[in-house]
Amino acid sequence: LAPDMPHMVYSVSKSFLATAYGFALDEGLITRETRVVDIIPELRPRKKDEWMEKLTIHHLLTMTAGKQSSIKGVKNKDWLKDFAKAKWLFEPGNGWRYVNDNYYIAAVMLVRVIGEGVTEYLTPRLFKPLGIDVPFWEKSADGIEAGGWGLMLKTEDMAKLGGAAMAVGVAAAITAGVISMKSSPKSKMKKMAKKSIKAMDGVMNAFE
Repeated sequence: LAPDMPHMVYSVSKSFLATAYGFALDEGLITRETRVVDIIPELRPRKKDEWMEKLTIHHLLTMTAGKQSSIKGVKNKDWLKDFAKAKWLFEPGNGWRYVNDNYYIAAVMLVRVIGEGVTEYLTPRLFKPLGIDVPFWEKSADGIEAGGWGLMLKTEDMAKLGGAAMAVGVAAAITAGVISMKSSPKSKMKKMAKKSIKAMDGVMNAFE
């Protein structure tokens, strides 16, 4: 294993799916309030489930969905069916539980909305502009990216995403007048970094 060799980045995969959602939101293809059953109707059970009717993309991305399922790594199974059968721990939005499967369901929703794979969608919008080789991303039996895991990247690739996020933060801070372009990069670097992180809070509000 070496820095210049692609390797499994596990849950860092979630950051790339979330970034894809950022593009989709910006392009008006989906909203935070888009309901899961409106995009994946087969998750709606025969007997009406009020909580499933309330489940949105916002709940999935913020780990407040309320379902407790475990589909990770079981490739020969129907992941959607397993998620549908999983028990509820709490009503969507009324708790927090880290569940990898939430991001697979989010990936399915995105793929159906954009009409192509997550990797293909991100290639012209993120990978090529940042100089990241089109990566391998584990897929389900249905051919959809796992979303919350399974992405293989080089160490530098992850740094590029972090750098892009930081750049967005700095740009937002400059636009808001929080920092000035006249500031010396060397003497103000720490302050700029702190203010950039603060500025990013506004961007992250989309997922809060």
